[in-house]
Amino acid sequence: MAIIIAIEGADRCGKQTQSRMLTDALRTRGYSVEQVEVPVAGGATYRLIYWMLGNGAAKRYPNLFQFVQFVNKLVFQFTRLVWFSMVCDYVVFDRWSLSSVVYGNATGTNKVFVRFLYELLVKPDLTVILHGPRHTNDVEDVYESDTQLQRDVRAGYHDWAQRYPLSHDLIDNRGTREEVHARVMYALGFDEGRPR
Repeated sequence: MAIIIAIEGADRCGKQTQSRMLTDALRTRGYSVEQVEVPVAGGATYRLIYWMLGNGAAKRYPNLFQFVQFVNKLVFQFTRLVWFSMVCDYVVFDRWSLSSVVYGNATGTNKVFVRFLYELLVKPDLTVILHGPRHTNDVEDVYESDTQLQRDVRAGYHDWAQRYPLSHDLIDNRGTREEVHARVMYALGFDEGRPR
């Protein structure tokens, strides 16, 4: 079975870059790796998610938005993730289940509802949370443009990592991408060339 690693964090914190660098580093070491960006592309839910983010509906209807996100993940979980888990050594997620809880809490989603959805999704073997300032000021949607929301999200991720330190590593995202990558690899136990 594949080892599942999720890279989480607030918008523009370097998740995509670090997911790609981690995937490349694992492949260089000879592992079979599948990289997955969430929301998972394809299908009606993917288009609906970005439509809701683009027109503000994601913030107006937070329960509905988190449910659509959940369906997007659940379909992937019971189709492609099953296959990847059987044929790969690692699956690296650019976001996965924790983002729904943290963003859901920050946007006023019913806490019991969002936690229930979270519990139905596969849990990563390790979640790396990139913590610190955003790397660019580019904004594409209502989540990214909301400064207070992003502060609340960073705080939510930080609190989660403090509560669950055995399966969640909080990584400082400041510095060059290579410096952050080195911290990620160290957290995963690759400092001496072998996984933990």
